[in-house]
Amino acid sequence: MEKQILTLLDNEKARKQYRYLLIDNLVSLSYFHLLSMESLQENLGKEAIQVVLSEIEHDK
Repeated sequence: MEKQILTLLDNEKARKQYRYLLIDNLVSLSYFHLLSMESLQENLGKEAIQVVLSEIEHDK
């Protein structure tokens, strides 16, 4: 599945479009997971990642 997502997004047209991805910072992801902050920054560049909300309310 991860390769399918990367293949879908890895083209000139897709690079010119904005994408929004909501990531829950309370979930612990391995550095090697595609959606970990470190992995995203390494693959897309730090300038491609922008935090828009630092705290999100969670249901208890």
